[in-house]
Amino acid sequence: MKTYGGFMPFELSKGQEYYKYSDDQIQYYNSGKTAVYYCLMQMKPKRLFVPRYYCPSTKAAIEKAAMEIGTEVIYYHVFRDLSVNLPRKALCPSTGNAVADTPKIAKDNESSQAQSSNEDHLNDNRTFSNFDLCYVRTSETLDFYHDQVGLTSEDAVLVVNYFGVCRSHVDKWLSLGVNLIIDNCQAFYSEPVMADNVLNFYSFKKDFGTPDGAFVIGAHVENYHLEQEDGISKCDYLLGSLVEGTDKWYKRKKEVDEEIASDKLQASKMTRMMIRAIDYEDVKDRRVANFKLYEEAFRSANLIKADNDSVPYLYPLNIGVDIRKRLIENKIFVPTLWADTLEDEFAGTDEYLLSKNTLFLPVDQRYNEEDIKYIIDIVNRMAER
Repeated sequence: MKTYGGFMPFELSKGQEYYKYSDDQIQYYNSGKTAVYYCLMQMKPKRLFVPRYYCPSTKAAIEKAAMEIGTEVIYYHVFRDLSVNLPRKALCPSTGNAVADTPKIAKDNESSQAQSSNEDHLNDNRTFSNFDLCYVRTSETLDFYHDQVGLTSEDAVLVVNYFGVCRSHVDKWLSLGVNLIIDNCQAFYSEPVMADNVLNFYSFKKDFGTPDGAFVIGAHVENYHLEQEDGISKCDYLLGSLVEGTDKWYKRKKEVDEEIASDKLQASKMTRMMIRAIDYEDVKDRRVANFKLYEEAFRSANLIKADNDSVPYLYPLNIGVDIRKRLIENKIFVPTLWADTLEDEFAGTDEYLLSKNTLFLPVDQRYNEEDIKYIIDIVNRMAER
């Protein structure tokens, strides 16, 4: 029953969500891991191909889900410029009830020359700048082209729009007809692909100050009727950091992340209210403006060539040197993504070089032109040492 009178609650403007789809085309979850879990539950592929360069906790969640439904997880190679060698052909005939053979990884992959031929027209997105074209991958990481992988209608490929700057890499998969799970968790503003063989999943927490939240969009998305929490207990660090800054509340933020990861739920009531109060166009404009400043300063030297129309989560800068510690000393906090590929078994691989040398510079709506130019100046000075 509605109440009247009493004290005034915390107020949020009542706008609209950014993506407007019917209930059978969009479902909301508490985390990206929950979202990808239910993408797998809906698709139930015999084999799922996952990029080796990817969030380790999400890889673990995928492997756990795959065990539940009998899906084989196979990891594929990502070049140091975030591109991927696509398969030589579109879908192969279905294997019926039989599980397709695990692809054999070529023995000479420790130092494989990126191949090219008349049929390699899909693999024209590598931009190695001053780096040579040789690449190295582990013996457990396949290359779709080099290992002559044949994909069937029973397979699915998880494709990542890394940092919101690689939509063109994602789109190259569309003509192959393969089942796709597109990870747009770092690419909130990247429009979903509405096709029967594609599911797209997104995150709110990467781009906006919400206690939890993710969602799946597709031509048809199953409703698994999950429970929904109010989310009140997970908002304290958001309110605290608004007043006292993020440093003091970082530990609590990590605690909330662990709480969210422990259960599979709908997005909380608080998140569903908060996402209607966001000025999405203003956020987009600020991120684009900051991205353009970085591109003007670094594009010619940056190994990673971002799409011109990107709305990034972070700006990935790879100039072949690791100056992360010196940036942190100057209060420019840049994360390491992802630390698992810095282990000894990946030494020398493209994934290792991505994790070691890529600087993820802040691009979000908290910062203006003065802030970005300051960061650019610090990066230039540190890189010259």
